[in-house]
Amino acid sequence: MKKKIETLIKEYNLINERDHILIAFSGGPDSVYLALVLLELRQRYQLTLSALHVNHNIEEEAKEQAAYARRICEEHEIHYYEYSADIPALSKEWKMSLELAGRTYRYRVLRKQKEALGCNSIALGHHVNDQAETILYRMARGTGIHGMSGIRPKHEDMIRPLLCITKEEILFDLEQRGQTFNVDVSNEETDYIRNQIRHLVLPQLSSINPKASEHIGELAMKMEEMLLYLKPQIEEAYAACVKNHRMALEQLDQYPLFLQQEVARLALIRECGQEKDLGNIHIQALMELKDLQSGRKIHLPYGIVAVREYDEIVFVNKSEKKDDKAEKKLSFEANEGIIVSEEWKADLCYKFIEKAESISEKIYTKYFSYDRMDNEITLRTAQPGDYFIMNSRGQKKKLNRYFIDEKIPKQLREKIPLLAMGNHVFWIVGKRVSEAFRVTDETERIIEITWIKKEK
Repeated sequence: MKKKIETLIKEYNLINERDHILIAFSGGPDSVYLALVLLELRQRYQLTLSALHVNHNIEEEAKEQAAYARRICEEHEIHYYEYSADIPALSKEWKMSLELAGRTYRYRVLRKQKEALGCNSIALGHHVNDQAETILYRMARGTGIHGMSGIRPKHEDMIRPLLCITKEEILFDLEQRGQTFNVDVSNEETDYIRNQIRHLVLPQLSSINPKASEHIGELAMKMEEMLLYLKPQIEEAYAACVKNHRMALEQLDQYPLFLQQEVARLALIRECGQEKDLGNIHIQALMELKDLQSGRKIHLPYGIVAVREYDEIVFVNKSEKKDDKAEKKLSFEANEGIIVSEEWKADLCYKFIEKAESISEKIYTKYFSYDRMDNEITLRTAQPGDYFIMNSRGQKKKLNRYFIDEKIPKQLREKIPLLAMGNHVFWIVGKRVSEAFRVTDETERIIEITWIKKEK
């Protein structure tokens, strides 16, 4: 058993020389055995060991359990730290189950204490049975290959050196050593879903094959190895398909279905900012959206909306404050000048030119007949009823129709600056100008307007 643990430590580089490790220490059999294992490795690796115990204030024996945890640490010269919290009250405040509230609080204070002490890692006592419970729980709820990879031996700053041995092996070795430990009564109850798997499902599987838990654990390890192999391919496909909150569907279709789903999954996680509460149902909804018509959308967790826009899926964060740009009245009184717009992070440069001067238009430099302008010129975004004159015959075209014809996504339409008089838009900046303001032979005053976007 000791050899299995040392092999896991080396294979996943869980421990390095002179590491300072913080042990999540309940005083139960798993954490006690974890502490004993690390104590045996302390001299070889020159480790500094600290332990943190969390008093949940749920069981009547909570104070006694904390006292026991302290005594064990003192006996073995492990630095001991203790936090106490009213988990039942936090459960109501956070609107979580007691189990989830306790876990959330534990992980928060573990990371807080790790940072305070400058530890290299946090050691947790998960074992093969925990791995099997996790896999079965996720399978029952619905999962994919990521969920089937289960608990990782090393994830960020968390290490799990016991993930290669069973609960039975831990209890047997503790008995051989004559080592006592705390008993969590709640672990024996079947009110919690995971406890039902522990006490009802796994024993049934073990009656079919005594090594059922180990085999499930082995499967999880193989799935983790497969994901490590696939990760570079998934990242490469994601980089090719997703940029600036937009997923290119034509590019996505170049990949096999598996990679398409993995790109969709990764996009969801990165757009939502976390993986919690995201499941296969959301991935499938995103995959179905790509086959729907433009304009269709789906609502995802954390205020994210995915919108089908022509040949893309656009991710919009509805929880973010909308970047509304106020309407700015413009005045061209001097012969030339610069109008600064902090909201648009741009400068509007203008000057009046002589009719004889050559006119050389560019995308962001246009020439207009100032004779047709009045004092109500504004810089703004699109509004209902906006239009421009599309040809010399004076035909109007609604701005919204123009956006649709040009396949400009809705999310970009509200970010396009417009120069307008009332609802008559005479410059869709960077795009069209209204024919009504074109310079002609009859034009007496010509104004040159240049839009200069400032560097971020």
